[in-house]
Amino acid sequence: VKARVPGSIYSDLRREGVLKESLLSGDNDVKYRWVSYDNWTFERTFNVDEKLLSKQYVYLLANGIDTVSEVTVNDRLIGRTDNQFVRYKWDVRHVLKVGQNTVRVSIQSAPLYSLQKSKEYEEKYKYKVISCTKSDNTECYVDFIRKMAASYSWDW
Repeated sequence: VKARVPGSIYSDLRREGVLKESLLSGDNDVKYRWVSYDNWTFERTFNVDEKLLSKQYVYLLANGIDTVSEVTVNDRLIGRTDNQFVRYKWDVRHVLKVGQNTVRVSIQSAPLYSLQKSKEYEEKYKYKVISCTKSDNTECYVDFIRKMAASYSWDW
């Protein structure tokens, strides 16, 4: 689907008609939970001219990538993210070329990432940390990710 940046995958899916009803209506927050369990990739092509490449540094800035991702330019890894609350800055001058370029942000499912980190912690320290007592414990590991707590049903 077409995405807007800055934006939200939920807004993009709603605008494109994939999500038919408002996320805030009835139990749609549960009905549309599948969105957070999927991985999402945002991609954009852009043109670069020789003038830009004459610069000593060319930075890509990312404010608030949510949350765990790999960022590539022209299929070359330029950075990884694991914290929604920070700004990331990468010098991409060395991977740019004159003409068409592609930037790609591949975002990993936050609940599945935090669940995996919890399992790694438990295996390493022989101690289980859980943040809630839901019957579906997949979303009870907010302590293992730097992400807005409301994404895990806190403060709703």
